[in-house]
Amino acid sequence: MKDLLLKKMKISQLKIFLVLIFLSYTMSQNYFEWEDPETKNYYNFEILKRSYSNPWIYRKDSGAFADIYRFNFGDNVNKECYGKIGSIVESFELQNQSASSCTVLGDYRDRKINLIKKENPNEGIYLEYTGKEVCMHSFVSNQSTMRSVRFYLFCEENQEENVNFNLFVIFF
Repeated sequence: MKDLLLKKMKISQLKIFLVLIFLSYTMSQNYFEWEDPETKNYYNFEILKRSYSNPWIYRKDSGAFADIYRFNFGDNVNKECYGKIGSIVESFELQNQSASSCTVLGDYRDRKINLIKKENPNEGIYLEYTGKEVCMHSFVSNQSTMRSVRFYLFCEENQEENVNFNLFVIFF
């Protein structure tokens, strides 16, 4: 009985230790760098860093209506939607008046990073944010399909040690 109790204590201590390691890792993680696990290529996109209060903004005007996307690669943005915050927020304007409707499309802590082309790791990487909102388009019959946003970061052809990225964004 004493041995069983001792084993349970050691397992509990191990679980606590693993949780502490995980917390330490997530707190020290740099959200502006990524290493491809297969090629071991290192990508640093800190040049795209913006503050919480000064995110990137993409505005798509269609007459009196405008879609506005605020996004940040390693932080959230300063736009709250129905009590939620995130790294990518979609909002609307009608005749230059901000509408109350908005949608959180993703969070930097949940994003996926991968190579644009596995056969050419020097082409660049993409960051994909998925899983915050259900896709409601009429051509999507499966309502469990989540909206996603992908940022393509293309490497310059003639780059030195410091990687420079050209940004190309696709909103789904």
